[in-house]
Amino acid sequence: MKTNHSFRLSARNKSRGSAWGSGYRPAAVGAGLFGLGVLILATACGRAPALTAEPSAPDPGTAFCFDVGVDDEVVHLLFALPPETGDGPMRLFHTRSDDAGVNWSGAVPVPADHAPPGRHHRGNDPQLAVAGDRLLAVWTAEGEGPWGSGPLGASVSEDGGLTWSPAPVPVAGEDTGTGYRFPALAADNSGFHAVWIHAVDAERSLRHSRFDFGAEGWTDPVVVDPRMCACCWNRLGVAPDGTLVALYRDIDPSDMGLATSSDRGETWSLRGRVGEFDWFFDGCPHVGGGLALGGDAAGNTRIVASVWTGGEGRSGAHVFRSGDSGDTWRRNAAPEAMIQNGRNTDVAMLADRGTVLAWDERAEAGTRAVFAA
Repeated sequence: MKTNHSFRLSARNKSRGSAWGSGYRPAAVGAGLFGLGVLILATACGRAPALTAEPSAPDPGTAFCFDVGVDDEVVHLLFALPPETGDGPMRLFHTRSDDAGVNWSGAVPVPADHAPPGRHHRGNDPQLAVAGDRLLAVWTAEGEGPWGSGPLGASVSEDGGLTWSPAPVPVAGEDTGTGYRFPALAADNSGFHAVWIHAVDAERSLRHSRFDFGAEGWTDPVVVDPRMCACCWNRLGVAPDGTLVALYRDIDPSDMGLATSSDRGETWSLRGRVGEFDWFFDGCPHVGGGLALGGDAAGNTRIVASVWTGGEGRSGAHVFRSGDSGDTWRRNAAPEAMIQNGRNTDVAMLADRGTVLAWDERAEAGTRAVFAA
């Protein structure tokens, strides 16, 4: 399967994720590895299998960014298409598969006129969270913040994606010079969660807010980490015991940082770095990581994370595992091809405690090939 820059690897039990890279003109490809309990969704450069939808529906094969959410056998895809004419904002659509990715519904428009999306691309995708029939789509609206970013925009569905309506956003009515960038979403049994990069003046902080089911709005934002990298994608997940886990690129050094919350985002603990590479980089590498969560009989949160570093002598992708909620880490074995070539990586944790790794590598004619192990 030839791809341009990215893929999404999701566990089947209410998992979700973001993606990465820079978009050219990809085609959305659904490749179900459900025998392993995972879904790989890739963007392809050139001719590739397309998602099956109704003939009159918008073609996901022309999508340039997307996100995927999985709830048991139901797979949800949020994708963005270029404007029909002119230089307007991108258009958002949702489609779903009720048979683990074999067949797909016709695409349904997701309203975004109330918060016209800003600049999005692979690695800065609109985000999707799934909680049964409740779906939430979030994106960064255009504005006067850094790199044209503005407030967050959101739309919600209460019927599994059949209909959508505009939704409240975590932050509204603030200075138009503030950007809310690279959001990441997750859902627990009581509501949706979001983290994003709060970018204003010289500040780049990671913030969290919660949108409880049945609430009229989001909770007041909480600062997770006051200093972080400016433009790498974030990951957010919910462990089986309800612990929130955020993976993001830190600064000074530019290793991946981890933060957790045991009270649904009211307070956060900084758990240090995932792989202490001591990589100091004056800039942004535009690379986030992969995150998978599980639990054990003792109630500990098991975490598997894929990270990338540009540190001298250790440059490449690495996989780390923690069995004690992030207190300690050990490096996992990974294919040498992934370590050397896997700048864009993802992970999924299986029910039997196994792990699936995914990464991409350069192929011919400017394409990229996706591998899983």
